[in-house]
Amino acid sequence: MEKVKNKSRISKMLSQGELRFKDPKTGYIYTLCAVCPVDGYDCSITSHDRDTEGNRSKITRVVFSCPACGNCFAAKPDNLYLK
Repeated sequence: MEKVKNKSRISKMLSQGELRFKDPKTGYIYTLCAVCPVDGYDCSITSHDRDTEGNRSKITRVVFSCPACGNCFAAKPDNLYLK
């Protein structure tokens, strides 16, 4: 599956404390990914930080690891994709 840039969906996911999104039309489950700033490979999530206020939580930081070079990095929402 190709990565998709959808800033509004990604922002909504993070604000709702979600790392995955299920497309209601296709049933496909998208996860967040980012591109390694060192070598350009697509990277998967290795960890995340969550901020909880009352009964709501949101994702405040997402960390990725590159399978090619081993680089670990935090990506901002503007640099995230759905895949």
